[in-house]
Amino acid sequence: MKLIFSLCVISLSISLFLIQSNSFTKADISNKVLLAIVDEENAIIGITYEKNKMFKVTNNTGDTIEIDSIEILDRPDQKIIELDKMESSQIQPDRAKKYIITGNPKELIGGLIKLTIRWNGGSAEIKSTIQEQIAER
Repeated sequence: MKLIFSLCVISLSISLFLIQSNSFTKADISNKVLLAIVDEENAIIGITYEKNKMFKVTNNTGDTIEIDSIEILDRPDQKIIELDKMESSQIQPDRAKKYIITGNPKELIGGLIKLTIRWNGGSAEIKSTIQEQIAER
């Protein structure tokens, strides 16, 4: 009688264990993505071009972002200068930081800028084509 009771308890325990382990192997994952086309300045991380070789990076996220690097891909001789050298490379939410590019502004038009940005929980590499507004007027 003890043997039958012990076998029943063991088989019941194994059954419950298998049911529990099976519940951990099933999952429904969904990722609902919304695609919206907006002006570049209203993007999550916006880039706008201004006159006199300046461009502005705007943080439209809810997190502080940190710019790791900014480079011009097809013109390695050009340099990018941060205007606020005393500040860190971080941009607070809903804030912007301005930069200037050395060199002839007419030669810059059509070039590609690559920004490497990171924030708490993510990172991005953003490429942007330099617009005509960057030329001096």
